[in-house]
Amino acid sequence: MREIKVRGLVIEPLAHGGKWITGDDEYHDIYMNHADKLAYIQNHQVHYESISEYTGLKDIEQFDEPKELYTGDIVSMHQFLFDGNEVENEIIGVLDYDEEVAAVCLTKINNDYLQKYMGYENDEVGFKREKIPVCMFYGLHECSWTYLGNTHDNPELLEGVTS
Repeated sequence: MREIKVRGLVIEPLAHGGKWITGDDEYHDIYMNHADKLAYIQNHQVHYESISEYTGLKDIEQFDEPKELYTGDIVSMHQFLFDGNEVENEIIGVLDYDEEVAAVCLTKINNDYLQKYMGYENDEVGFKREKIPVCMFYGLHECSWTYLGNTHDNPELLEGVTS
């Protein structure tokens, strides 16, 4: 069973100066009113549009403790692709959840080689809208995700990427 956790950007800064707060369903830390666009995590009001769900993925490379990755996080990974030749590639994109395929996906991908590899050679806008389940990136090689930022704190990381 997957762990249900969310993260949100607090409206009032926390006592320790933090901007983000997390909560989980097990302790009933989460309240969301979709009609009024109100959200609370651990009794702190958060920006409704900043609510993001834990993906189950972690950045294990660049932090002392593994960093949990949430939807809306901008990540990179190294991948090997095969088109008759082995090509090592860095892929950058945004983690998202796709209800249609019930999977964590990578979207807004910034990678020309992968765009061509997937048949979107002349359709950049269509490719940027593509949601690729993260399990598709594992293939025969182990891959690790690197946290670069998130869409709220670091929108500049997505400059030039259309949604």
